Order: sequence, then structure tokens, then C-alpha cells
Amino acid sequence: MKILRAGQDARADGRLLMQALEDLGFRSVYSIAGPEVLHTLLAAQALDRLYLTLVHLLLGGAEFDPLVTGPELNPPANMQLTSLYYDAHAPAAAGQCLAVFDRR
Repeated sequence: MKILRAGQDARADGRLLMQALEDLGFRSVYSIAGPEVLHTLLAAQALDRLYLTLVHLLLGGAEFDPLVTGPELNPPANMQLTSLYYDAHAPAAAGQCLAVFDRR
């Protein structure tokens, strides 16, 4: 197993991470991760496309994470909706939207 170091702090530097993966020969990266990794990629402007599933249920409580956590994104991530599909047969008859956003 090879461990990549991408920055000096507890939070990885998205630019260094993407450069290290590129140096290893990766041309694209598909990431399924939580709100902190999403923040890392957005802050480095390393996210070109976001696939987002929106289930039509409202949840709340302290144990639910937002989509992105971390310091303020400056500049904000400017993503454009490029595709949207409605799935009426989602679990619990809630319906869901499957969306694709591309970086502007």
C-alpha cells in the first residue's frame, strides 16, 4: 500500500492531492466521500463534475452532516446544473432527483 502525503496540516491540500494522483498516471478521479473531502476538492477548484442525489424527504438533527463542511469557500464553487432526472419510484414513495452539475 502506498500512502500519499498532500499537505502539512490535518486537512489535505486538494491541489497537492490532485497533482500527486496525476503524477501516478491518473487522468480522472471518481470520489465518493463526505463533506470535508468535498470541501477539499472544491477549495482547490479540482472538482469538475458533481453527481448529486436529492431524496424528497426532510431530515433534521445533530447527526446529519451538510453537503460541504470546512472554512468558507472563496471564491464560492460555481457549478451549473447540466442534467436532471426525476425518479418517481424511489424508496418510501418519496421520489428523488438525480442531478449532474459541471464547473463553470
